[in-house]
Amino acid sequence: VERLGQARSDTSEPSKARVRPEKDPDTRALEQALEDVLGLKVDVSHKTQGGGQMTIRYSTLDQLDSLCRRLKS
Repeated sequence: VERLGQARSDTSEPSKARVRPEKDPDTRALEQALEDVLGLKVDVSHKTQGGGQMTIRYSTLDQLDSLCRRLKS
């Protein structure tokens, strides 16, 4: 069984690490501006077909509550 497992691991391809493309300066500046205003980590990613995604990270429920209050006003 050990030899079989070893043989399989020898023939498998090495795993390829995901490489993220470098963000453009405008996107990094936008992330930094939002982080400065919100006090939370912000990640913005654009899709090539238009649109994108923005992620805001919080550590505590108080931070989430504060963010929700800001978005409502």
